[in-house]
This record gives sequence, structure tokens and C-alpha cells, in this order.
Amino acid sequence: TGRMASLASIDAGDAVEIASLLARDVLLGVLHAVGVLRDMAARSMATKDLNAVFSSKAQASSSIHLAVARTPLETLCLFSSVASAFGNAYQANYAAANAYLDGLARSRRSHGSFGSSLQIPPVSGAGMSAAAFGEEQLAALGAISLEEFATCLGVALMPLLSAAEQ
Repeated sequence: TGRMASLASIDAGDAVEIASLLARDVLLGVLHAVGVLRDMAARSMATKDLNAVFSSKAQASSSIHLAVARTPLETLCLFSSVASAFGNAYQANYAAANAYLDGLARSRRSHGSFGSSLQIPPVSGAGMSAAAFGEEQLAALGAISLEEFATCLGVALMPLLSAAEQ
């Protein structure tokens, strides 16, 4: 059918990189997967601690949203965290940044654009949780396996995969 999927990894906080990508490729979908932690009690957080987390998640997703406003995407998937719904000790900044992603996806859908936000739980064998916790701690947190995560991701990306096959 002449359609092909490719992967591009860019700094979504850099408007020039986003514009360059949009200029050279026909964009069908966007996956925004990034995470930065600055864990500490909220009362101890400085502006730099908030900005470190917000710039990678909230500001970058906002830049993507604005850059693709006139692009007919078939999917826009933001990688959020269950921390946005449940919170985590010492992660008020992380929970808030992920809640922004959830709200942005909801707003895009309410305006007729694609937008999904995956509230990813701890995953055994990969990601920030696997690096921070042992297997017993991950089990106590209700972590899902890497295989379960792959299944969830596949379901979320199905519209993009279907579009690439057409």
C-alpha cells in the first residue's frame, strides 16, 4: 500500500526538533514516553525540582500538542503514571506532571483529536520502578510483568499499527 512506519526519537522540549520532524516526515502518531524523578517531600521542593519533572512531561507534551494541532494524527499516546491517580510518597511533582498528561489527552479528545494517556503502573523488569525497587517491593506495589505491559502498549498502539498497514 506504500505506507511505512518509522521511529524518530527527539527532544520534545525543543520546538526546532519538533518542527524539523514535521517538515521531513508524514506523521501518523506520537508516543511521548519520558520520565524524570526528583523525589522529596513537597515542602522541600525548590522550583528547579518542579521544573525538572514538568519540563520533560508537561511542557514537552504541550509543545507536541501545539506543534501537531493541524496534523491529522491517528494516535497520540502520552505515557503517564498511576501516580497521577493515586499519588506516591515524595512524588507530588511527578504525580502532578502526569496528571497534566491525563488532562491534555482528555482535552484533545473533547476537541475531536486523538489523545490517550496510559497510566502505567510499576513494571517488573523494566523502567524506573524496576531500577528503584527489588522484586518483593514491586510485588507489594502490584507491579505488572513486562509481558503484561507489552500487551497494554500493543492495545494502545493498535490504531497506529493499523494505519501503518493500510
